[in-house]
Amino acid sequence: MSFSGEHAESPASADHSTSDVVNTPTKEAHNENDENKDEPSAKKRKPAPGTASSLNRSYGQLIQEAIVALKDRTGSSQPAISKWILSNYPDLQDGAHFRRNLNGALKLGVKKEHFTKVKCSYKISSAYKAIESAKKKRLAAAKKKAKLKEYMEANSLERTLELNAKKMNEMEKKDLDPETREKMKAELLKKEEAAKRKAEFEAKAKERAERLRRRRFPMEDTKLHAEDKELNVKPPADVTARPYLPYFWHATVPPNHPSRLGKTSGCILQASKVDGLDSGSYGLVPDLLHVYHFFRGDVHFTGPNENEYHPIVPDFTLKNLIFAVEQVLNGNARKAKLIPPLISHLFVTCLQVLFLPPDTSLVTDKNELKLRREIREFLNPALSPTSWAEVCSLYMDAMERFYSTDASRDPTVLPALAIDTEYLLGIKETVSIPMTPAIKTRKSNGDAPENHVLPEGYSAYLGDGASALNRAHRKLARQDPWYLTAEELMALLRALTEDILATNATISDDLASREEEMQELLRAKRSADAKFRKVRLAFEGPKKPRKSTSENDGEENAENEASNNGKDKSEEPFKPTASKKEFETAKRAQQKASEAYEKGIRKLVARTEPVGYDRNFNALYCFRNDPEVLYIEEKRPPSGIACSLPQSFHFERRSWHIIDSTSLFESFVSSLDIRGKRENELYEELLGPPGAQQSLRRFIAYDDVKKVKEASSRVKEMEQLRKRLEAARVKCSEEAGRRSGRLVGQSEHELFQIEEELKALEENDVPEEGANDILDYDELTGLNTLRLFETSGLKDHRRTREVKISKTRYVPVLGCASLVGTGNIDGTGMVGMLVAQLLGLEELCESLRPWNEKGKTRSEWINSLEGTVPAWNSMASESLASGDDTNAMDDNSGRRDSLDSLGNGSSAKRRRTDSPRATTSQTGNAFSISSIIATIKQSLLDLEERAATITNAAKAAQDAELADDNMSVDASDDDLAEKEKLEKIWKRFVHRIKETPTKKYSEIRNLLVSAIGAARQAHIPDIVAKLRSALLLHHPNAAGECKEAAMRVLEDCGGYDPDEDEDYEEADDDNSPTEELSEDDIPSVLSLEAAILKSCLSGSDDASRADWIAAVKSAKTLSRVAALTTAFCEISQIKLLKICDERDALTDAIKMWSTEEEKKPRKKAKNGMSSSTSMDPSEVWTNVHFSDDICMAKVENYPWWPARKCMATDSTIAESLLRLDRSLVALVGEMGGLRVVKNDMLRPFTGVPTSDDHGEMSKEVRSQLTECVAMARRIMRGVAKNAGPDN
Repeated sequence: MSFSGEHAESPASADHSTSDVVNTPTKEAHNENDENKDEPSAKKRKPAPGTASSLNRSYGQLIQEAIVALKDRTGSSQPAISKWILSNYPDLQDGAHFRRNLNGALKLGVKKEHFTKVKCSYKISSAYKAIESAKKKRLAAAKKKAKLKEYMEANSLERTLELNAKKMNEMEKKDLDPETREKMKAELLKKEEAAKRKAEFEAKAKERAERLRRRRFPMEDTKLHAEDKELNVKPPADVTARPYLPYFWHATVPPNHPSRLGKTSGCILQASKVDGLDSGSYGLVPDLLHVYHFFRGDVHFTGPNENEYHPIVPDFTLKNLIFAVEQVLNGNARKAKLIPPLISHLFVTCLQVLFLPPDTSLVTDKNELKLRREIREFLNPALSPTSWAEVCSLYMDAMERFYSTDASRDPTVLPALAIDTEYLLGIKETVSIPMTPAIKTRKSNGDAPENHVLPEGYSAYLGDGASALNRAHRKLARQDPWYLTAEELMALLRALTEDILATNATISDDLASREEEMQELLRAKRSADAKFRKVRLAFEGPKKPRKSTSENDGEENAENEASNNGKDKSEEPFKPTASKKEFETAKRAQQKASEAYEKGIRKLVARTEPVGYDRNFNALYCFRNDPEVLYIEEKRPPSGIACSLPQSFHFERRSWHIIDSTSLFESFVSSLDIRGKRENELYEELLGPPGAQQSLRRFIAYDDVKKVKEASSRVKEMEQLRKRLEAARVKCSEEAGRRSGRLVGQSEHELFQIEEELKALEENDVPEEGANDILDYDELTGLNTLRLFETSGLKDHRRTREVKISKTRYVPVLGCASLVGTGNIDGTGMVGMLVAQLLGLEELCESLRPWNEKGKTRSEWINSLEGTVPAWNSMASESLASGDDTNAMDDNSGRRDSLDSLGNGSSAKRRRTDSPRATTSQTGNAFSISSIIATIKQSLLDLEERAATITNAAKAAQDAELADDNMSVDASDDDLAEKEKLEKIWKRFVHRIKETPTKKYSEIRNLLVSAIGAARQAHIPDIVAKLRSALLLHHPNAAGECKEAAMRVLEDCGGYDPDEDEDYEEADDDNSPTEELSEDDIPSVLSLEAAILKSCLSGSDDASRADWIAAVKSAKTLSRVAALTTAFCEISQIKLLKICDERDALTDAIKMWSTEEEKKPRKKAKNGMSSSTSMDPSEVWTNVHFSDDICMAKVENYPWWPARKCMATDSTIAESLLRLDRSLVALVGEMGGLRVVKNDMLRPFTGVPTSDDHGEMSKEVRSQLTECVAMARRIMRGVAKNAGPDN
């Protein structure tokens, strides 16, 4: 045995100097000692001089032998050691020299940790024992390896072949029969094959061992697990199997709910998966997360300036949005016929932001600028919580038209790759490209077929026809929103948020400022980290080297540890160069910078990146705004026929899962194999750096591990109390027989206390399932938060130290929380809000003109309208949470039926309707959806007719129809010439459409609109209707059908010959330079349905009042009726309020004129002229009766204009105007306006324009005057015809 570095003389030579290395005893000496021990002699033999066993031993070895032989547990003293050595080695003599060497050897052994000194005794140290044990193991391993090598060489393939060849030669020399010879050859060949197989196996084993030895961790995960499978290596023992992760929509059930452990319902599986990426759909869960992060998460869009404006949405959580979307998933929204108010509020808010006036400094494209202005003009008045679905559909239709048109103009649009599905999939199917012309060619004037303007594969705004966004848009055109699926709703909402991101300049500025702040925080954090590492190195010193992670043999690791054991002790101790105060200061600065960075991540990050990826590239997300749940996006293999396709053609299929409990978190962490790079990084991100308190586990809200521990402690406590209770009862029974009443009272008091403690503990141990009953649906879906947000003041004042800051709303609050009805007629509920709008407008009409309808009284009209509210409430569920338990999510699932159980808990707080539910059929109930919509439509038409009468728009429309009906053959020559001229104009425009190529679809639309206008001026309603039908067929990039329909209208009316038209001009050549179009010349992309919204009362340039009435009658969905109602109420309220001001202006003007009349004689006598300096009102209003008398009136800023005389129905106003020598007139061609003129400014109507001021009129005004004079002539002709020959 060797003892490295031991300085002691050999006992055989006192003059011998100490050496650094003690020699190991020879093998012969050990054998001689063993032989001496085996001799059966009772008498000890003295070793001969020079051959004694002490000659080759050092004093350290002798001391070690003495300690081992003495076997004292507490150690051996120096005298005992000396006595043993002298008694066992007589050749050594006791003396000063012996004691000095022995003492020096003991001191040196203690210093080298060979011995351990315990008080005055010595023991062999544990470190030395470990070194010796490692040496023994190494020697044993080397011996075993040598024997194995010797055996392998003896049984190697070369040796076997050599022996076989030798035996074959010997066999050839022998005289053997053929059968024996063949048998021996077969045996030799069999041995040779076995040797070859063995050699191959050993080579593979050697290669495997070599590969395992060379592996270094962490390594790439895919490569790691592929090698583990190839080399048959099992994962480490601490790596557990991947736990079952609940699906995303399990977030709506408690973590301990039994449905998570049972069979997952098909609805949850389908909603949590992301399929259909090939059609452009993102999936329900990604769309939901995108919407949440836009409003409340990473982007957190609040408007242009958070300090000046209120937030545009309430402070809802991700859980609120998930529960709200679940109401659509489980069918409660369809039963309640209501989209959850939180989702409706998000839709309304997005549309409000998109309808804001465009910033002309940022929007430079005239086409886009006109689109934004038209959307605001036509769609914004119709937007309300009840009509957002119809408005959203019309908005997306306009965007689809715009982007398909814009793509056709842009020559840089690249066509998509054309995939031959028949070749790849082996099937035949027609691949339809949405919003692209049909794949057929039409022959135009030339023989060459027309090419498509849009490239094949371009899907414009709505995407592929099979995408969720496209499906949702098609459904909204014919259904109410509660018939949409959750995926379709979220796809619509995501598209709206992406439009805001693309068009709102404040978002880009906000994101840029956020990025700068995050860069500053990151730089500060890195600087603080670097300084802390530097100070820690100066204070604590360098870290010890970590253990190797290579897969070496255990013997080699043990040897390295043992050999390095003594080296560390010999190194000099570290001397710190930094004080503890500096270390603490740097540590606090580093923590402060880290906290600021974490806070910045929660507030400033604009896009949440995954925390990390596991071995299968599944992403794990922790949203800093909602850190209570971890979300995992898991990849799924392709299914069906896609598996046979190449990898490059596979579309990703994913599913979303959650980690919402601490036990699940710990199980997932323990399943990570840190030998892989990705999972090692993910492991460090989840648990944080070693020793730091940054584990994501602290954010998990549901700590079931703690609850399990508390439950087990309660069980133990209850068991202990029960044991104490039994003991106390036994003690009471024992004390009952004794005479001492004091002991009996003490035992009874102790028994009573234990019973009370046990009773209190049992009462507190309430099962968790009972906690679900106290949850409230309004709180879960964010309805309470929305109500609080909407009821807050429009302005919020907060005072700082210096200034008073006022906050306003970026967009107005429309009250989506009122969509949930109370069951009463109070303006709540889907139908209740529409009824409240109509009743409010009717009250305004009643204040202007009392009800005078003959067929129905006002109370009957109101009762009929209000009756739709209870009828609707009887059909729909009162709340979204009151759906049937049997139909929620999935009938076969063990999961609770969404919010049904929660709704039962909160149902006591809500008012129920006892009337039975109605269905959509008229057979089983008194009301149906169609009957309710019909009642609302009739009330809307009645109210519109009443408002048109009050605003005099109905009389103006009646005069226009009268004029159209009386353009007959007995008209004057001028009328006939004008009629022929107008007929030629519309035919001229349609003929130009024939000469225009189909690819110039915008020019075709402009020509057709001009033709409709000319036909309307010519008062040919049949042609107008036919041309409008042709216009409905027009679509950007697909104008062929529209062109053909216009040509058929022209042929039915006799055609058009350009040679007979003197005003016909040839169209400009395509190659001629064209001037830049103004915004008015740019064709509109809005559909006719959008233009009709504003055409109530007096109509508009794009649609007439008759179109609006027809649209109301043909409306089949409540959303369409709500859009028409909202737009009508918005427009009518503006006009009626203006009429109220005009009525007050007329009253004030009469008072002013009366006062001037009284002062007129006195002032004329003084200065000889009138002193009236006030201006007459431009327009006035009062209830009037229109006479049949047509005259020419001179109104301020107008030439002499044809007008109809009116009589005020109010006798006071009529007498006042008669006394003031003034009259009320309505100008022909003006939609309902009344003017007050003096009687001397009235002239008889002559049928021709007055030539007094022709020189002062512009060409446009002169043309309008000519048209109005002609219209007045036709009105007079119609009045005379209606009056009969007697008059």
